[in-house]
Amino acid sequence: MDLLLEGILSNNMNERNKAIEKIIMEKPVKLKSDLLQIALEGPTYAKLGALKSYGNIISKDEIGTILEFTKNKNWHMRLEALKCIANLMGKDSLKILKPFLEDKAYGVRSEVELIISNFKK
Repeated sequence: MDLLLEGILSNNMNERNKAIEKIIMEKPVKLKSDLLQIALEGPTYAKLGALKSYGNIISKDEIGTILEFTKNKNWHMRLEALKCIANLMGKDSLKILKPFLEDKAYGVRSEVELIISNFKK
């Protein structure tokens, strides 16, 4: 198994964070399918980091996979998906983001509000 994937799957939060940072910097596209698989079916503690990593190495054309995570029951996963979408699409993501101003989770609503306000600057 790739060392970066082992880092994502580590029980140690520091190791996970280092792996996420390295993936975002290096953008190893060969890990896309593995990261997506972890985000979908991996251990709970690894899903968010895998989604963040995945969302930072895909192209704008692959946004459909991230859109599915905006329906996740876990608000942290929904929020991370929305951050990835905003990062990939910039102002073009506003149409996707705005409905989440009404999300049931305060964390999602407040972060989406912040993302949208940053686009208006």
